[in-house]
Amino acid sequence: MLQYNTKKDNETGDITTIFTSLSDDEKDKIEIIKGSMYYATTNKKEIEWLKQIGVEPNPYDIENGVLKSSFANLMLMDDTGTVTIPGNVTKIASGAFRNLNGLKTIIIPSSVTEIESYAFSGNSTLENVIFSDRLTTIGDFAFQDCISLKSISLPDSVTTLGSTCFDNCTSLANVKLSANLTSIPYRLFSACNNLKNVDIPEKVTEIGGGAFEHCKSLEYIAIPKNVTKIGNSMFYDTPKLTEIRIDPQNTVFTFNDGLLLSNNKTILEGALDSITNVIVPDTVTTLKYINGNLEQLYISSNVEKILLHFPETVRNISVSSNNKKFKAVNGNLYDYSVSTLIKYCSNDSVAILPDTVQIINGEAFAGQDNISQLVLPKNLTTLCNFSLRGLKLNELNLPEKVEVLNSTVFSASNISKITISDSNQNLSCINNIYITSKDKKTLYAVGNLNLTEYTVPDSVEKLNVFSLYSAARATKVTLPSALKNIETSAFDYAISLTTIEIPGTVENIGDDAFSRCNALTKIIVKKSKNSISGSPWGCPYGDKAVIWEP
Repeated sequence: MLQYNTKKDNETGDITTIFTSLSDDEKDKIEIIKGSMYYATTNKKEIEWLKQIGVEPNPYDIENGVLKSSFANLMLMDDTGTVTIPGNVTKIASGAFRNLNGLKTIIIPSSVTEIESYAFSGNSTLENVIFSDRLTTIGDFAFQDCISLKSISLPDSVTTLGSTCFDNCTSLANVKLSANLTSIPYRLFSACNNLKNVDIPEKVTEIGGGAFEHCKSLEYIAIPKNVTKIGNSMFYDTPKLTEIRIDPQNTVFTFNDGLLLSNNKTILEGALDSITNVIVPDTVTTLKYINGNLEQLYISSNVEKILLHFPETVRNISVSSNNKKFKAVNGNLYDYSVSTLIKYCSNDSVAILPDTVQIINGEAFAGQDNISQLVLPKNLTTLCNFSLRGLKLNELNLPEKVEVLNSTVFSASNISKITISDSNQNLSCINNIYITSKDKKTLYAVGNLNLTEYTVPDSVEKLNVFSLYSAARATKVTLPSALKNIETSAFDYAISLTTIEIPGTVENIGDDAFSRCNALTKIIVKKSKNSISGSPWGCPYGDKAVIWEP
């Protein structure tokens, strides 16, 4: 039973001691917060008369300290574009204030310890954020696409930042990070075009992949003494970067002649974008990353591991004749046995791969815009994620041995027609678009990602992982009545989709099924409320996007 916070120790009453005529329903709407009385309502007339009698209206959807993603909570924004989070909130839920028109300032009180994913993302007018001094966690994508945000100052209470947290904050120029961070996550400041430098806290031991990629104004990066791990593409596409400063006490990394290397010079961590022709030093055994402007690459005799995806710009790769792990054929890079295509560089209109090739690596054809025909080898079994990214083909035939794949294979490509060998025992293709399991019950991929509408075949019972990944132009997807299962990331990056209707037959929707569906404001589920767990399944707009219609 609700108690007001000014009652005396010997008092046994509750709120009805003061308001004796209250009904139970009315009593449940009253809350005393820091000596002030709040009455829960979303009725605009009630809000007006409550203000007139000196009672604060509380139209907000707060449960156990969590400020939920609901339309009621959007009323927190005042006429100046300021959102002041109530003092009884401890967590701001995923997508709570995403894309709130006119939002300029956020004031977060000391009661808040966590901001979940997408909470303030997509707010193009947001200029100022005052963070709680007890905040510990900021989730993935929390401030992504806040293009007017010019500065951030994180309190030292923050220990965890999510990936892509400040991605595409294009005006961001001044950053103060928490002194207690130990990790800079994946793509933290990606595409922050005005960012010139960032002081990385001394406690940081790891910098994630792509942390500063596409930062066009970045001039230098300082690597503190405790950093022992750097992810791939940390400074991809940073044309003004001229210096990487390594703390003298750091024993893991060194920077020489534009190359970032491990201190023993066995791992090539990266190269400045200004270097287009890279000759790998003889000491190097592992290529982890190079840069985004690479054109010519010479791989020395001792290189044993290649962990990177090569950029679109590379046009020729040569390999030492003494190297027994890799081989170059016509400027294209393969493993030594020519069973794996690592990077195709030949600028041909017709690409015919050797029959020995069984695997095509990710990004193998990135940047090969001139290819109009691709002949895949008969022994091909595996198309890795993003392996055919960017190709523009009228038709593509998948040979008989190709196994399970997903739509990332065709990301950013334009392939009008998919066919599959009749002898293939793993895959079927419906309408030259939908790649399914042999029994046509599981959708693995869509081969043409340039359509605006998709009607998933009636036979499909399961949407597999990444099955509709990067269907970026799709504004409408119709799901079949037989559908039972939607796997994680099934619709990832379907950025034009605004509404999706989930049939009542669906029993399970995986985590992040709708991740990065940045325009998806309505997920209509033809079932009773909360009958499928995990809502909102990664949708950036949070729970307010989910509509249950039994």
